[in-house]
Amino acid sequence: MGISVSQLKQAGHIKKVVIHSIDLSLYLVSVVVDQEEHYVTDNTGAPLKSHNLKELKSLLSQSNIGKAAMEQQSIHGKSIHGKNFYGKGRLDTRADRELA
Repeated sequence: MGISVSQLKQAGHIKKVVIHSIDLSLYLVSVVVDQEEHYVTDNTGAPLKSHNLKELKSLLSQSNIGKAAMEQQSIHGKSIHGKNFYGKGRLDTRADRELA
Protein backbone atom coordinates (compact mmCIF):
# COMPACT_ATOMS: atom_id res chain seq x y z
CA MET A 1 0.00 0.00 0.00
CA GLY A 2 1.28 3.47 -0.84
CA ILE A 3 0.93 6.93 0.62
CA SER A 4 1.14 10.01 -1.59
CA VAL A 5 3.39 12.96 -0.88
CA SER A 6 0.37 15.17 -0.16
CA GLN A 7 -1.05 12.56 2.27
CA LEU A 8 2.35 12.31 3.93
CA LYS A 9 2.34 16.01 4.75
CA GLN A 10 -1.05 15.59 6.45
CA ALA A 11 -0.19 12.33 8.25
CA GLY A 12 1.02 13.95 11.46
CA HIS A 13 3.90 12.14 13.15
CA ILE A 14 5.82 9.73 10.94
CA LYS A 15 7.53 7.14 13.10
CA LYS A 16 10.25 6.28 10.59
CA VAL A 17 11.43 7.10 7.08
CA VAL A 18 13.61 4.72 5.07
CA ILE A 19 15.38 5.95 1.96
CA HIS A 20 16.11 2.88 -0.17
CA SER A 21 19.18 3.19 -2.38
CA ILE A 22 18.25 0.72 -5.13
CA ASP A 23 20.99 1.38 -7.65
CA LEU A 24 23.57 4.03 -8.34
CA SER A 25 21.72 7.25 -7.52
CA LEU A 26 18.22 5.73 -7.65
CA TYR A 27 16.17 6.13 -4.49
CA LEU A 28 12.73 5.02 -3.26
CA VAL A 29 11.16 6.05 0.04
CA SER A 30 9.06 4.15 2.57
CA VAL A 31 7.52 5.45 5.80
CA VAL A 32 6.01 3.93 8.93
CA VAL A 33 2.72 5.60 9.85
CA ASP A 34 0.29 4.11 12.39
CA GLN A 35 2.42 0.94 12.72
CA GLU A 36 2.22 0.24 8.96
CA GLU A 37 4.96 0.61 6.36
CA HIS A 38 3.99 2.38 3.14
CA TYR A 39 5.98 3.25 0.05
CA VAL A 40 5.71 6.92 -0.81
CA THR A 41 4.04 7.59 -4.16
CA ASP A 42 3.71 10.62 -6.37
CA ASN A 43 0.29 12.18 -6.89
CA THR A 44 -0.48 9.71 -9.72
CA GLY A 45 0.04 6.68 -7.45
CA ALA A 46 3.37 5.63 -8.97
CA PRO A 47 6.26 4.94 -6.56
CA LEU A 48 8.20 8.11 -5.85
CA LYS A 49 11.61 7.67 -7.50
CA SER A 50 14.47 10.11 -7.54
CA HIS A 51 18.05 10.34 -8.69
CA ASN A 52 18.60 13.29 -6.39
CA LEU A 53 18.98 12.50 -2.69
CA LYS A 54 19.07 16.17 -1.72
CA GLU A 55 15.71 16.72 -3.42
CA LEU A 56 14.17 13.81 -1.48
CA LYS A 57 15.55 15.13 1.79
CA SER A 58 14.06 18.53 1.04
CA LEU A 59 10.68 16.99 0.27
CA LEU A 60 10.70 14.90 3.46
CA SER A 61 11.90 17.74 5.69
CA GLN A 62 8.40 19.24 5.45
CA SER A 63 7.03 16.29 7.48
CA ASN A 64 7.20 15.47 11.21
CA ILE A 65 9.72 12.59 11.20
CA GLY A 66 10.85 10.68 14.26
CA LYS A 67 13.65 8.50 12.85
CA ALA A 68 15.35 8.11 9.50
CA ALA A 69 17.37 5.33 7.90
CA MET A 70 19.25 4.83 4.67
CA GLU A 71 19.15 1.32 3.24
CA GLN A 72 21.36 0.20 0.38
CA GLN A 73 20.30 -2.77 -1.70
CA SER A 74 22.74 -4.14 -4.22
CA ILE A 75 22.06 -6.65 -6.97
CA HIS A 76 25.79 -6.89 -7.67
CA GLY A 77 26.39 -9.13 -4.64
CA LYS A 78 23.95 -11.66 -6.10
CA SER A 79 26.07 -12.15 -9.21
CA ILE A 80 29.22 -12.64 -7.13
CA HIS A 81 27.92 -14.67 -4.18
CA GLY A 82 25.13 -16.71 -5.74
CA LYS A 83 21.38 -16.57 -5.92
CA ASN A 84 20.70 -16.57 -2.15
CA PHE A 85 22.86 -13.53 -1.41
CA TYR A 86 21.45 -10.04 -1.66
CA GLY A 87 23.76 -7.26 -0.62
CA LYS A 88 21.85 -5.16 1.86
CA GLY A 89 23.03 -2.63 4.39
CA ARG A 90 21.09 -0.33 6.65
CA LEU A 91 22.34 2.83 8.30
CA ASP A 92 20.05 4.38 10.90
CA THR A 93 20.53 8.11 11.21
CA ARG A 94 18.90 10.91 13.16
CA ALA A 95 16.15 12.59 11.15
CA ASP A 96 17.04 16.07 12.33
CA ARG A 97 20.55 15.71 10.91
CA GLU A 98 19.80 13.98 7.63
CA LEU A 99 16.51 15.57 6.64
CA ALA A 100 16.96 19.11 7.91
